[in-house]
Amino acid sequence: MLRASWLGRVSYADGLARQLALHRQRVSGDVPGTVLLLEHEHVVTLGRRGTPGDLVTGRSELEAMGVTVAESDRGGQATYHGPGQLVCYPILSLRAFGLLPVSYVRLLEHVTIGFLAEQGVDAHSVPGETGVWTSRGKIAAIGVRISQGVTTHGIAINIAPDLAYFSHIVPCGSPGMPAASVRSETGAAPTVEAAGRSWVAHLCESLDATLEATWRATGPNSEVDR
Repeated sequence: MLRASWLGRVSYADGLARQLALHRQRVSGDVPGTVLLLEHEHVVTLGRRGTPGDLVTGRSELEAMGVTVAESDRGGQATYHGPGQLVCYPILSLRAFGLLPVSYVRLLEHVTIGFLAEQGVDAHSVPGETGVWTSRGKIAAIGVRISQGVTTHGIAINIAPDLAYFSHIVPCGSPGMPAASVRSETGAAPTVEAAGRSWVAHLCESLDATLEATWRATGPNSEVDR
């Protein structure tokens, strides 16, 4: 069984705090596996291998543009999150699903490729790399952390963000790597919330897991759609 929570648009700090709280509860067995689905406010995150050199535009200039810069304990280097991008944070026990770290990352790629096919996007993984690509560029970035056998962080999928923001960083340590989105590929895109509903359904199918509710929102002013 999995729970799915749509949080709407939240800051990176708020999203991280919610993950850490759920991680503690999942490690102790107080909650089942949970997937947080959301959009972030404009932010550039630097993973464990990230350096200031991954910022093409200086930190002060980014912050003047309304883009926060945050260090992250996930794997990987620099990535951008913002409105129009679906961020999926699964808080899962790998042992409960018979997964190892590498197979978990491959699962996220597989689920995302299936979700994108449903949107009319022909996407693929790249041997030796982490993430999902189209012929136009990278459409989804993955960065995870596994502690005490339970995952945090996850995958960011470009639904319809302003792709110009990616020009301010060296995305995932690859200079000049173009970014793609569902909108740039097809000319149209679902809402981020609708994309989240679809993505988590693909995840449940791949894990042979049932969703506790059709949708479970946890924001302070949200409604639960059962």
